[in-house]
Amino acid sequence: MSDLASLLTGLAAIITALSGAFVTTWALLRGSPREREIAARGAVQKFLESPDDDDDELADAIDELIAELRRKRGDDR
Repeated sequence: MSDLASLLTGLAAIITALSGAFVTTWALLRGSPREREIAARGAVQKFLESPDDDDDELADAIDELIAELRRKRGDDR
């Protein structure tokens, strides 16, 4: 019975990961450039957020990510 429970847990994890990948891809393809920029800022902020982080490091990381996204998009604003 424990093997079946492990199998079901694994299947649930795979289904969750695939749905997350689908939703992420869908959101990236459907969102406007401004929405993608806001989402990227939020993602970087969540990733770097911890009690020890310095705000300058966060701002630099966000600016670097935005510059890279703009280069890939071909936007020279």
